[in-house]
Amino acid sequence: MKRLSVLSFALSLPLVGVLATAPATAQEEAAEAASGAIDEIVVLGTRRREGRSATDSLVPVDYIGGDDLGSQGPTDMDALLSALVPSYNVDQQAINDAATLIRPARLRGLPPDSTLALVNRKRRHRAAVITFLGNGVADGSQGPDLSAIPAIAIKSVEVLRDGAASQYGSDAIAGVINFTLRDDAEGSTITAKYGTYFEGDGDAVNVAANFGLPLTSNGFANFSFEYKQSDPTDRSVQRTDAQGLVDAGNPYIPDPNYPHVFHPNVMVWGAPEFEYDYKMFANLGLDLGGGREAYAFGNFAKRKMEGGFYFRNPHTRSGVFAGPEVTIDGVTYDTVKVADLSPGGILDDHACPPIRIMNNVANPGDIAAVEADPNCFSFISAFPGGFVPRFGGILTDYSAAFGVRGDLIGDWSFDASAVFGVNDVDFTMRHTINPQLLAKLPHGQRTEIPINYFPGSYTQTDYTVNFDVTRDMTIGDLPAHIAMGVEHRREKFKVESGDENSWFLDDSSGGLAQQGFGIGSNGFTGFGPRLAGEFGRNSYAAYGDVEVEVTDTFTFQVAGRYEDHADIGNTFDGKVAGRLDVSETVSLRAAASTGFRAPTVGQANILNVTTAFTGGMLADEATLPPTHPAAAIVGAQPLTPEEAVNLTVGAVIQLDALDITVDYFNIEVEDRIARSSEKILSAANIQQLLAAGVADAQAFTAVRFYTNNFTTTTQGIDLVATYPLDFGMGETNLSLAANWTDTTVDERDPDVINDKRVTQLEGNTPSNRFTLSFSHSQDRWDLLARVRYYGGYEEFSLDDGCKYFDVDASTVVDVEVGYQFNDAVRLIVGAENILDEYPEERSNTSGLIWPDTSPFGYNGGYYYLRAVWDF
Repeated sequence: MKRLSVLSFALSLPLVGVLATAPATAQEEAAEAASGAIDEIVVLGTRRREGRSATDSLVPVDYIGGDDLGSQGPTDMDALLSALVPSYNVDQQAINDAATLIRPARLRGLPPDSTLALVNRKRRHRAAVITFLGNGVADGSQGPDLSAIPAIAIKSVEVLRDGAASQYGSDAIAGVINFTLRDDAEGSTITAKYGTYFEGDGDAVNVAANFGLPLTSNGFANFSFEYKQSDPTDRSVQRTDAQGLVDAGNPYIPDPNYPHVFHPNVMVWGAPEFEYDYKMFANLGLDLGGGREAYAFGNFAKRKMEGGFYFRNPHTRSGVFAGPEVTIDGVTYDTVKVADLSPGGILDDHACPPIRIMNNVANPGDIAAVEADPNCFSFISAFPGGFVPRFGGILTDYSAAFGVRGDLIGDWSFDASAVFGVNDVDFTMRHTINPQLLAKLPHGQRTEIPINYFPGSYTQTDYTVNFDVTRDMTIGDLPAHIAMGVEHRREKFKVESGDENSWFLDDSSGGLAQQGFGIGSNGFTGFGPRLAGEFGRNSYAAYGDVEVEVTDTFTFQVAGRYEDHADIGNTFDGKVAGRLDVSETVSLRAAASTGFRAPTVGQANILNVTTAFTGGMLADEATLPPTHPAAAIVGAQPLTPEEAVNLTVGAVIQLDALDITVDYFNIEVEDRIARSSEKILSAANIQQLLAAGVADAQAFTAVRFYTNNFTTTTQGIDLVATYPLDFGMGETNLSLAANWTDTTVDERDPDVINDKRVTQLEGNTPSNRFTLSFSHSQDRWDLLARVRYYGGYEEFSLDDGCKYFDVDASTVVDVEVGYQFNDAVRLIVGAENILDEYPEERSNTSGLIWPDTSPFGYNGGYYYLRAVWDF
């Protein structure tokens, strides 16, 4: 009801506009002119204040206007960029722990923390979420949270597809994305959107607004707001093991009143639920006179989301249900785990009776015998149909930037700024248990064990201070532009412990931990006090950048940057780039650079426990700091920066109205930082750790850690072509953006980066993609059609982690039609994936028959209605 009332109100606003809008006044005409077409001027890759046109750039830069972002089915910024930039990929991440909350996006095949994000040319803070499970491609990455940026706040987006660490600092290995905020001093826009999938689920409501106001007579104040709610989707089938339990007579799994699993299938594969998602951005500027201006911008965003987890089978889930084999009267049985809650636990003379599993049914007589003993308990009494945890989080993001820029002395200009940003995630777990809590519960209350937990939170805080100077000058007789600057950054990562129930451990002699019961909230263990802490790092940098017009047809650029990081040493990186106009129609461009990415403070200090498939079974595994004893015992070393060499060679062809750019790139990254493959701790390892004072060593059956242990080469080709067509009827444009990317693992330690990980790095992203777009405007009508092609890729089976299969290529078609009622009101009807394309179907036992890493998801077609009111 609440959602419908919001939608009804929002969609009624344009109707009011249709009925009430008079002919445009002079003020409205001025506002319309001010918000007209934006020249494709890019500021990335150059320090010139006036920028360059996209086709005149020395390096490849994609320009995306704010209207292009609005002409999409999704509203999430990552999904918008993925639809428009073929070298930018983002997967659905239905059940992948924290990756479900902030999906890891990849530019040019590299992980999200290899791409630097800017807002108004200022560094944006990274997210608090670390992608522990990233399908092998993004494991261990910690990139920015672009979903906190509302599309309606954006004037344009530039995607620099080239190494730029020597210009912008750490992280800019794959490229840089710059979001330029709207700066209108007048005019307003309100949009309302409703969408749903062809399957009838995933209903989403989005309401957004932008307002431009004068800030005195010499400035502007521009504000943007966005609110979204969306229901989850479900594309699951029944798991094989769950169906086996039903066929054997388990009455709880199919019972819609049994609250601990989903229905009709026990677990859900699909998009998570967004209970709320609101975002705000402000952008202000004020002319101070004397050639100077003050500026400020900032944001606040908050969203609450939740998705499903894997099914906990009431017979086989380790640490909760799965017991040892027993032999009775010469017959060997699997059993359900039974807790011995007598004062001495398993060390006294008391023994609990076993619960035998016979023909896939837990023996009722054995269960009754356990329930009759006040010192014994089995979780099958509380969860006879098993359970499925619900994993989610409340994500908060806010930032503020202040600065002054303009004339300094003589021909020098300056820009002094300070930026502050915070990203925080409070994790939530529902419908799960911490088995250790049995030690706190008296007989008769054990079936009421808590099922809702707050495991704790991560907080990322970044401070950046810059002072930059630029000027036009001559070097000899050659026109040149010089830029210099210094930067100080402070990065902090904070871990706050969760509620005690989420991490409680019964470490008594003979107690539940010693009996092998799982520790902490099952599926995502709470952060105990020993894991809590705040970690920080300072860095200092200085750079120089010179562009020289050697001749009328040749421009040359050289840049260098020195950075010193407090705990990992210093780096110096450089870049050279050039552009040669061979003729009036053909230009050649090339760039070579070195780059680096410092390990994040979070990567260097994080400790977490996740649930993943190990040998086809669910198991808990810990991600530990490289300095942790349990990581060091299996070979972990302190982290060092990644080092990259980036080469780009391309051409720009302008034939009358046809513009074509084609660029080849080659990126070699040494000492890549990523999460290692799992390392199994032997019994001898655990005994060594216990002897060294690591009290919870038995909780670590498999560990991972961050490592610099491999080298990759990523190469590819980007092609962009645009062509306006003249049919004599309205305005028509045709564009093509294509990408081919190939990654090869050159060096690795096979004991750390295993064969499976190599296959994921080399094959889990489509090697080729293209987007063909057709747009036509005539009178009051607009038409947009887009074809998205995704090449084949490789994905590992959820049933057997050692087997992978080839996924065939797919083609997705999007269509949108708009009608302009008057100067103020526009109505748009559209469909994303109008042909209802699904990825190649496969068979597996985990409840999902589609590839879970499909680059366009597996939810099928999505249609939407959007109304826009400009006033």
